Amino acid sequence: MTKRHQLTVAALAASLLNASPSLAEVSEETVARLLKRIEQLENKVATLEHPAAVSADSPVPAPGSGRTAQVSAPGSATTPPGAAMPERPKSAPVVSVGTEGLQVRSADTNFVIKVRGLAQIDSRWLISNGGNSSTDTFLLRRARLISEGTFFHDFDYQLVTEFGGGSATAQSPAILDANLSYRLSPAFQIKAGKFKAPVGLEVLQQDRDRSFVESGLPSQLIPNRDLGIQLGGEFLDGRLSYAVGVFNGTSDNTSGNNIDGDGKKEVGGRIFAQPFAKSGNDWISGLGLGVGGSVGGTTTAANLPNGGKGTYVTDTQQTWFSYKSGIAGDTTGVVPDGTHWRVSPQGYYYKGGLGILGEYVISDQRYRAGNGTSAVPFKFATLDNTAWQVAVGYVLSGETASYRGIKPNHNFNLTDGTWGAVEVLARYSQLDVDTDAFNGYADAAKSARRARAITLGINWYLNRNFRASIDYTLTEFDGGNGLAGNRRSENAILTRFQVAF
Repeated sequence: MTKRHQLTVAALAASLLNASPSLAEVSEETVARLLKRIEQLENKVATLEHPAAVSADSPVPAPGSGRTAQVSAPGSATTPPGAAMPERPKSAPVVSVGTEGLQVRSADTNFVIKVRGLAQIDSRWLISNGGNSSTDTFLLRRARLISEGTFFHDFDYQLVTEFGGGSATAQSPAILDANLSYRLSPAFQIKAGKFKAPVGLEVLQQDRDRSFVESGLPSQLIPNRDLGIQLGGEFLDGRLSYAVGVFNGTSDNTSGNNIDGDGKKEVGGRIFAQPFAKSGNDWISGLGLGVGGSVGGTTTAANLPNGGKGTYVTDTQQTWFSYKSGIAGDTTGVVPDGTHWRVSPQGYYYKGGLGILGEYVISDQRYRAGNGTSAVPFKFATLDNTAWQVAVGYVLSGETASYRGIKPNHNFNLTDGTWGAVEVLARYSQLDVDTDAFNGYADAAKSARRARAITLGINWYLNRNFRASIDYTLTEFDGGNGLAGNRRSENAILTRFQVAF
């Protein structure tokens, strides 16, 4: 019994004896029994105050058992100096659900599993279809289940499965990303598997955070996802980042298949600087500049996407340029045969609600036509296709614009009279096909030489997870498609309702 409890018992006994002379006649046995009972109750209180100090084999005695519990508070005489207290049970995993999905992590944070999702329900309304057979339609542009996490603190994984598709020929479900990473330090991180190639600026942006319903024309000269191994990281407290890797290689505007079709490898890399990110000056802290590129050798193979050849489409995903699929005496048509390199200077600037993004891309590929016979001899051409874009956005509701998307200051809620965030957008993009492509390489009946697209848009962010978008796009073409004059323009209205978590 502690000193405090002993004083309490003594005071109680004294008060009882002094309260009435008749109490003196109470037998000593009765007094002893009462004191014993008080001591048992005091032991129970001590047990509740210091539960960890009671061992499993020394339970609190039942009333009237005649036994007293051996209770030892930290630092008491019954706890040997320096002795370790009994180990407490390990904490249970922490489960949370929020704007970033479902997360389960261990108490020591060494193990984390996240489950997220993305669904984009679109519609396309053609004012004029540019000579294609496209029609007004609703479509499930993307429907993805995303799982990612960490094991043993330094090992990460990502698995992205696509259940939607933007065209009638899209295969689903499909594995978009499947990769493993090891974080040796912020400056050195190794990633292996299938993921986005480190080349373009808009392509590397998360699909949920892109401002427009569809990407600009420069993204069509960039490889999308590919299989390989990459080294990357950050220096100078995140102001300088880099990535360089070796990949199977794929054609423009496509993702690589699960195996290399031609045995040739492609090296891709990117360096990006935000030199004033930590300056504290709002006028320059949002500036980012970089350059990405790739180089590799490519030959045709049956399992390369589109035979290794680029195909370019409008915002409504209608083809406006393609290479020949076959020529007289040669069913293989035009095929890539030689070095393929790309380079893409890029940058963005963000200040308050203002956001500006721009990039330029060159895609240089050597192609072969013919079959080597006297009737259809081989001929070769190195074609330089180029594209560029400038996109401007402004958040009208006061939020801060960012490459990583917009988070409303106040979520949409009719009861509170809050409306989320509203952003207005404008973009000009252009893609030029090498004029030599029309010397026996391009499918002249389906292709134009240049596309120029103007896109205007409005985004309404109801909250971080829900977004509604509407874009108007006008695409004009230079060069015909086998008809007299230029190809007809395409006018369309695109809408999107997006759920991302």
